[in-house]
Amino acid sequence: MIKYYLYKILNKVLSRVVYIRNGKKIEREIFEIIPKNFEFQNKIVLSFWDKNLMHLGDQLFHVPIIKNFINRYEFYVCGESPLNPYFEYLSAKICGYKNFKIKGAIFIGKDDMAYSFWKKFGKENFYIGINYAVLQYEEKITVSLLRILLSALKKFDENIDVDKELNRADFSFPIFENKNLNEEERKILENISKEDKKFLVFNNYVASDYISTRKRVNLLEKIAEEKKKEGYSIIHIGSKKDKINDKKNYNFVDYDLRGKLNPLTLFNLFNLSNVYGIISFDTFPMHVASIFKKDLYIVVRKEERKEIYRKKFIPCYPEADDIVKLYL
Repeated sequence: MIKYYLYKILNKVLSRVVYIRNGKKIEREIFEIIPKNFEFQNKIVLSFWDKNLMHLGDQLFHVPIIKNFINRYEFYVCGESPLNPYFEYLSAKICGYKNFKIKGAIFIGKDDMAYSFWKKFGKENFYIGINYAVLQYEEKITVSLLRILLSALKKFDENIDVDKELNRADFSFPIFENKNLNEEERKILENISKEDKKFLVFNNYVASDYISTRKRVNLLEKIAEEKKKEGYSIIHIGSKKDKINDKKNYNFVDYDLRGKLNPLTLFNLFNLSNVYGIISFDTFPMHVASIFKKDLYIVVRKEERKEIYRKKFIPCYPEADDIVKLYL
């Protein structure tokens, strides 16, 4: 955990140096790097090459961008993400960071990824670096990302009307299922689908903000226990590492699937008709559940940011705003 935070701090500092020398601040949380004589060639690259900085939930926020613009621009996803089959399904091209060569493209990514962008792509491409957590727009993060990209595109096409584009955009997520299930995953999903029960998924793990969540994890367990009494069966999800490191016994859990489902298979799980929702922090599994309009019972990781997180991230797109059943 200490290494993770040191890594984030280092990249934040190095990226700030890049912005000072080669870019500019557009707003407090938005930065740009535009090389001299840059010519846009209708290419957009989603910067997903660093899983420590661009988490899976962050990656999902960009799906409406692909969906709304795939017929107008050439889209690339740069990085080895577990979600790449979903992005390919949306017709984006997948490329690795090390061997990818491109020019005339707009890259969009986290503000603290500017250093890794500059090393590899900086001389011939345009970078938009965004601090997603502190964006000041009081709207869903998916709307904000599209707004920021449209504002950048307007530099190269004066006919773009940002407000009109946003008004006609569809921010819902295309339904997707993992077609490459292993045998264990296939049996697990088949068994759950045959059960005459109402399931809720329980996820008490996070990829960041460990200190904040440790203080609030008991709220998640309390919700799960209450829902168990109401007649729901509980499915516990998480990684294999989560299970190894967590020695606690969860008596309310009916199915312990920690380490048994890859991230993409969560799409299949939440597409089951007898899986009704999720009890979770604001995490990637929560965002997958929202794609399928499942009930959300959510404990925010940072209580002091409860109001703004609800407006921006929970859920992450406006068409699903009524699925939040509990928010603490």
